[in-house]
Amino acid sequence: MGNKYKPDFLQELNEVCKKDERIRHSLEARHEVISGYSLHAGVPLKVREVYDVARNLYLYGWYVYRFNNVAESQAFKALEYCLKERIGENEIRKYVKERKKTHLDTTGKRINLNKGLKLYIEYCRDKKLIFNNGFSAWYNKLYNDACEKYKMQKLKEMREQNLDEIELDYSEVHISDETTDYDHIQHLIDNANKIRNIYAHGTSMLHPNVLYTFEMVSEFINQLYSNNATDYV
Repeated sequence: MGNKYKPDFLQELNEVCKKDERIRHSLEARHEVISGYSLHAGVPLKVREVYDVARNLYLYGWYVYRFNNVAESQAFKALEYCLKERIGENEIRKYVKERKKTHLDTTGKRINLNKGLKLYIEYCRDKKLIFNNGFSAWYNKLYNDACEKYKMQKLKEMREQNLDEIELDYSEVHISDETTDYDHIQHLIDNANKIRNIYAHGTSMLHPNVLYTFEMVSEFINQLYSNNATDYV
């Protein structure tokens, strides 16, 4: 079965300001959504500018659908740029040296550490610059798990009481960070660099989670400068 959409070639002049046929929402709605993934004013201006290149690319994806790819790639670039600015070359070099020495002392073996996105996230975790509860995805995972547990409890009640149906009141769902072993930061360490590298080495795929990336990147950067947090812009 063929693709029902035309190939993404250079647009004709009379098409430049038209909505891409694959878009199902208004430009106003798109602007409202991406405006929500903002950085607070305590983040350095040069970091916010690099990040907002990504937000503008997403906005203009209303006209060119594949700008979603470019926007997500730019969001990862903004995160990497921020990490390097926030941590500094000397500090990351010192961290690598310490990690190598610790690994050699404890295992008797040498370890190779590449100064990429994964290493920078590990640094932020070890130096407590970021926390699981600073990411919406961590909370959402806890809430969804709690909802599933709640539904299973209600099903058990229904069977025990021989009921045909039972009411679900999700206001009864409670979550606690003390009862979960889900480590969202470790999830980022294991996966963020993979997506970043897919874009860095070239791809034609359309990644479906571009807004998740904006959520993650904005929350990550805001945590890095949490001591400077003011208004969001």
